[in-house]
Amino acid sequence: IGIIKTVCRQLHNTVVRMEILQGIDDTHNHVVFAIRELGPVSGGRASGTSVVRRQQSFKPDLSYIDRLSWSPVPAAQFCQIFPFHIIFDEHQHLCQLGTSLFRVVTTYNIDVQNIKMNDLFVVERPQGMTLNFDDIKAHINMVFILQSKNSEPKEALRLKGQMVCLNEDDSDGKMLFLCSPRVCDLSELSGRRLYLSDLPLHDATRDLMLLDDTRANQHGQIVKLEDMNSKLNVAHQALADAHQDLEKEKDLTDKLLYSMFPVHVASQLKQNEDVAAETFPSVTILFSDIVGFTSICGRCHPSQVINMLDSLYKEFDAVTRENKLYKVTLIRQL
Repeated sequence: IGIIKTVCRQLHNTVVRMEILQGIDDTHNHVVFAIRELGPVSGGRASGTSVVRRQQSFKPDLSYIDRLSWSPVPAAQFCQIFPFHIIFDEHQHLCQLGTSLFRVVTTYNIDVQNIKMNDLFVVERPQGMTLNFDDIKAHINMVFILQSKNSEPKEALRLKGQMVCLNEDDSDGKMLFLCSPRVCDLSELSGRRLYLSDLPLHDATRDLMLLDDTRANQHGQIVKLEDMNSKLNVAHQALADAHQDLEKEKDLTDKLLYSMFPVHVASQLKQNEDVAAETFPSVTILFSDIVGFTSICGRCHPSQVINMLDSLYKEFDAVTRENKLYKVTLIRQL
């Protein structure tokens, strides 16, 4: 708003008032302004600026084109330079298609010579528009998005570009739609029966898709590394738990081994060393037995027998530790 007011004041020496008649909502994707002229700028022309006379319509001087030495671009070469473009007349008849777009359209078994533009595409953006010449001219400065009709959602071709009015002064005017396919990644490109080579080198869509594919590959590698890292952590934890269980079993084995043999003998056995026989000049051996153990087991409850043996063994173990004796337990009759 400020730019328009400044242009009117400095270039046209007039003051205007702008009002918003319609804003952007669910049904309209543009803003409608009302510009009302209030009168000339007070105090005359703005200082330091040149005044440009207002003209009803401004058209640039294109007469120099006729003086150029080269000829207009042939249609075949134009179709190769702009592989995605459509030229149609006011009756919606297709006049020309880019090479890549022609190949894609013909893969759907469509006779481009006997089909109209509005039978092939529908206007997705601007919303609520048709392919009528008057509607297109009214929105000539907007971005157009066309979507193919009668196609599966995964195969629907969407074209994004701008409309250019050709031969505007002639009665047989034509409209040029310069566009590029609206795709997000390489898989979507192949789903539309397109190839990366179909896109011109100057089209930014090619770089965006390659960048997106690179990011997707990097993300996939990161996900794989994170998955491998988590698996390594799980394996490391399982290995640590197994090592801990092994140490517990080793401690139990050592306790059992030291309870059955003297300390120095058990140490030699742990180190896989040969245990040499020892000779003692004098030893005392005590043989002990529980008299009537069989009859006791028959008369008493098993828990009572276990409690009796536990208390008896504790007493014997205390005596053997105090006197540094060696105990041999036999569960059989000597």
